[in-house]
Amino acid sequence: MAIQSRTIQPGEVFFGEYDFRYTRSSGTIENDSTTGGAAAIVVADPIGQPVVLDGSGQLRFANAAEVATGGVVTGFVQDGPPITDSLAANAITVDQYSIIDRGPALLNIGRIPAEDVYGDAINAAAYAADAELLNIKAVNSVADGTSSVQTT
Repeated sequence: MAIQSRTIQPGEVFFGEYDFRYTRSSGTIENDSTTGGAAAIVVADPIGQPVVLDGSGQLRFANAAEVATGGVVTGFVQDGPPITDSLAANAITVDQYSIIDRGPALLNIGRIPAEDVYGDAINAAAYAADAELLNIKAVNSVADGTSSVQTT
């Protein structure tokens, strides 16, 4: 039996993914004016921000109220560059973002974003509950360590 190990960093939002080919999708993200994006936004750290897949198949940033509603959030930004130039209302990012939209995976509770991209406070318990609906288990923050998984 082989055991596969990898380092866990305390700053990671999501870790312990089964296989990113299964747990992630990618796409551009919209600053939707109907859900809080009435003004241009700058997102210094998009990692962990909740997103929603709208009816037309476009990802858009979710707002704190949607996180609190439960069952609305369809994923979370896992990887991608900061949005340093203002993203106007109803504009779509030029860059593609990696979205974790299903588990199995682990969510580092200590790295849940405090605010949505519109500046409203995110309820951490609701965020964790949304993650759990996507089979992403919320766990307490970890210290530097190693995660080991038996692969055979």
